[in-house]
Amino acid sequence: MSELSSTEISPPVVEFAPPDIARRHIATWNGLQTDAVEVVRREPFAFEYMAARHLLIMCERARAR
Repeated sequence: MSELSSTEISPPVVEFAPPDIARRHIATWNGLQTDAVEVVRREPFAFEYMAARHLLIMCERARAR
């Protein structure tokens, strides 16, 4: 298993369509990389994941009043 150095950032492994629907915030710590994604428009989108890594998805939904 390879580890990321503190300065090495792997490219995102989750792709979105359309690509401009998401904003990304990437950070790394001791071999762990996070990719926080914010969907910026309320419209249908597709995503694709393909990698030899584990993927954990956490979701927070906002409600319009």
